[in-house]
Amino acid sequence: VDVAGIDSTTASHIHEGAAGVIGGVIVTLFAGPSACLSTAVPPVPINVASPRCRAGFTGPLNQAQVKYSALTALPAGYGATARERFDSLLVLLRTGGVYVNVHNPANLGGHVRGQTQPRP
Repeated sequence: VDVAGIDSTTASHIHEGAAGVIGGVIVTLFAGPSACLSTAVPPVPINVASPRCRAGFTGPLNQAQVKYSALTALPAGYGATARERFDSLLVLLRTGGVYVNVHNPANLGGHVRGQTQPRP
């Protein structure tokens, strides 16, 4: 996922949901700089002097979450085993059944949504 022009990305997820449908998180791609947000509801930016909390921060995907053995956020209805759930995720990615959402403090519900496109 490569996005530009977003200030202080807090998280990025793969959500289940066709175009125009809001769905639950099934994979966390970037857990974000959690030390940059308060525990208030809604969270407010803190530690803004930290490099992880400034605009332009880049971070790695949460690689452990993308391995089939750690894929636990997909409901059991997608398969009895982690490998079956991972295969289901691949089907959702290939058929446009998921979207990627990138969050920031200004738009905690999601600043950018990118729908996957069906592959022929």
